[in-house]
Amino acid sequence: MRPKIYLFGDSITEGSFTDGGWGDPLANHFSRTADVVLRGYSGYNTRSALMVKEKAFPPSESGGAPLAVTVFFGANDASLPDRYAAFLHVPLDEYKQNLIAIVAFLKKKMRPEIYLFGDSITEGSFTNGGWGASLANHFSRTADVVLRGYSGYNTRWALMVKEKVLPPAESGGAPLAVTVFFGANDASLPDRYSAFQHVPLDEYKQNLVAIVAFLKVTKKYILSHVAGATHTYSFTRFDLVRCRANIEVVLIHKQYFIKL
Repeated sequence: MRPKIYLFGDSITEGSFTDGGWGDPLANHFSRTADVVLRGYSGYNTRSALMVKEKAFPPSESGGAPLAVTVFFGANDASLPDRYAAFLHVPLDEYKQNLIAIVAFLKKKMRPEIYLFGDSITEGSFTNGGWGASLANHFSRTADVVLRGYSGYNTRWALMVKEKVLPPAESGGAPLAVTVFFGANDASLPDRYSAFQHVPLDEYKQNLVAIVAFLKVTKKYILSHVAGATHTYSFTRFDLVRCRANIEVVLIHKQYFIKL
């Protein structure tokens, strides 16, 4: 079967295939690669959407995992509580929680994801002969490989963007696995032109531990690549175990496979 893109929403979605509707050009754009499936419910708010979510999407075990889903609710939730459509009104806090619940449900319907988090070595990993492309090819039938590469970043800066890299844990979007590939920029020499990227060894260790601790919300696997040939230092098993005793570390050449 062809992959499917589901449009899940209220009347704005239900009418999206009418003249000039946004669903029509979307279906036309993907006409040779995917089927666009309409799941529009006129007059529905997020509260009622939660009640029909099981009927809107095929069971995961049926093999019908969507390629993508749009979620378009809010117009009815925003009905004023003192007007004739007050029965559609959903308070803002409940609206937020309902959307989180819908996304969490849909995440379980989607394919698992493997995130690649790192510097330019990661950002360029999908170029010709890149390791990211090989990984995506290897998992092409079982998981989606998601690129989160930041050229020029060191572990200090990685900590600053970590919240943007992965979906919130409460959204149900915990990745299957994450690679963490930082170290080349941290290892820049402190007396050369790229000194602004240099991170001292002790801070580098602590930054990696902090990144791994943040990623532990996945409860899955993290493959952490430490500094490569550009620098002479590397972690030992004792280093990481001493920093966080509840992380099991297995040394594989210059890589660490961290099982959480």
